[in-house]
Amino acid sequence: MIQIRMQYNNIYIKILDNIDTFNETLQLVRMLPTRSFNLNTGEWMIDRCHIAYILHTIGDQIIWMTPLKEIVGNLYVADHIIQTHLSWEAKNEFENFKLDLYPYQKVGSNFLVHRGCAGVFDGCGLGKTPQLIGAFERIFRDQPGSNRGLIVTLNSLKRQWSKEINKFTGKTAIAVTGSGNRREKLIREFIEDDTSQYLIINYETLRTEKLLELIKSIPFQCVGLDEAQKIKNGVTDHKYKIYPSKISVATMQLNYIPYRFVATATPLKGKAEEIWSIFQFINPSVLGNWKEFRDRYCKCHDSYGITGYMNAEELYASIAPYFIRRTKQSPEIQQQLPTAQDVPIFLDMTSKQQELHDYLVDEYVKIKEAGKKMKSGPRQQTYEINNQKLSYDEAEDYYDSISQAYQIFLLIVCDSPELLVMSDSNMAKRILNEIYISDKDMKSPKVDYVVEFYQQMTLDEPDSKVVIFTQFKRMADLIHSKLNNAVIYHGELSEKEKEDNVDAFVNDPHVKCIIATEAGSTGLNLQVANYMIHVDLPWDPTMLEQRNGRIDRTGNKFSNVTIYYAVMHNSYDENLLSILEKKSDLSDSIIDGGAGKIKNIARHIKEDAMKSLLKKRSV
Repeated sequence: MIQIRMQYNNIYIKILDNIDTFNETLQLVRMLPTRSFNLNTGEWMIDRCHIAYILHTIGDQIIWMTPLKEIVGNLYVADHIIQTHLSWEAKNEFENFKLDLYPYQKVGSNFLVHRGCAGVFDGCGLGKTPQLIGAFERIFRDQPGSNRGLIVTLNSLKRQWSKEINKFTGKTAIAVTGSGNRREKLIREFIEDDTSQYLIINYETLRTEKLLELIKSIPFQCVGLDEAQKIKNGVTDHKYKIYPSKISVATMQLNYIPYRFVATATPLKGKAEEIWSIFQFINPSVLGNWKEFRDRYCKCHDSYGITGYMNAEELYASIAPYFIRRTKQSPEIQQQLPTAQDVPIFLDMTSKQQELHDYLVDEYVKIKEAGKKMKSGPRQQTYEINNQKLSYDEAEDYYDSISQAYQIFLLIVCDSPELLVMSDSNMAKRILNEIYISDKDMKSPKVDYVVEFYQQMTLDEPDSKVVIFTQFKRMADLIHSKLNNAVIYHGELSEKEKEDNVDAFVNDPHVKCIIATEAGSTGLNLQVANYMIHVDLPWDPTMLEQRNGRIDRTGNKFSNVTIYYAVMHNSYDENLLSILEKKSDLSDSIIDGGAGKIKNIARHIKEDAMKSLLKKRSV
């Protein structure tokens, strides 16, 4: 990926990739004519008359500091690729839309159509939905006889997609909802009504063979996979015992549709083979079959399977022509986004929290040591655990699951000891048998902070709103019980309850807060808020980005948004930050050259946490 700006009729190029993909881009830049390098600025310089050569060489992985139309200026432009790129931002390109697209969204829509099968990997909040709609509408307009499109999305987003299609085009889309019989009825109605253009289904619908066959009987011209990370598990590898998910297998049967698009802000969530699954749907020829891909890009061990990755630079070069990715840091995007500020809030644990935290850490160490000792023994041996005889594999699974459970309980304790009392799990009961929790021990610094912040915000800033995220429903319930004029959003609510609560938060000026679990981290447009509080952190850095994208997105009326991260001093919260940082490395190297926002946030909080911890110890 490169950054381009113009000054005094010269084009200045800066390579943005990290070390994994830098050399590939460097070789492309070195192919440019009349180039020179400025050691002081780290930029390559060429005459602007060679802009067409850049487009031919680098393709679509360009961040424009100076818009292309300004670079071209009064030049005589005959090259087809320049004319194509300039036409992508034409004002009349989507003149029939009820709402105008942003220029970069027009580029995204046209890019999809131009490639035929491609992906939009834009960051959260940049409007991938209207870009897919724009691509569909162009195909309907330009391709004779093509008037049918399929949208596959999450179950919770089908109604929102229907609303977005109507908002931008004025057309009615059929969202397939309800029982199996009702879904079949709606699909058949779509087949019979040739005036309907959009059919919206969730991924799970494709797992029902009867419904899948019905859908395959429809001559769709285009299909869009929203939140396409749902098909990330598409690999079949008997040697390493890797098998695809039923959703991925079913979705791949849609490859008969000529125009195939995917949209996701998180195309890679920790494993390079996930990108293979997505591109297997887009265009199988891009990365070849699985064995070819595995041998070229994956480090394998006979006993442990895939242990690492290689040739990330080459992998990036292979997929770059088939996706477009813009982030909130892109200059052409920044002017349309609110300015976001990330603020870590470090809190001290109560004495009871510290006691619980230390106990869980000790128990975790014991389990890890027991598991290590067990793994050093023969695989044929039988192990007696909790009065049960287990095989080697069963014992290994037991120790792994228990160690993971302790990690989750560490996060729970950092949130509030009251969550243990609210839990009906056997592990929670066992912990409570070991450590007594009285009514006065229910105090939670995180809950207190949220309540105090909310009271101050509603007092001083009557127009402000806040989104609060937590991993745990019990924590969401606890916070919700403490706040007035607040609504809640979690997976146990009905779809109607979810919609009503989001509608109240967005449209009712008296509702100032929505408290959400991870169920609300994707697809919701909550840009009426200018504050967000992460009560706890998710396991995945891309999930953190998804959360932030609910308010840090186009259309926010506030010029500035502030995102708070509640972190307990000297606790497992800090350890989680380092885990998030490590998990972001692979995604950054292959998708956007290491410029991941989440990694910077994690590092910033981690450094502040360490400073605070050292200061506390020195007292």
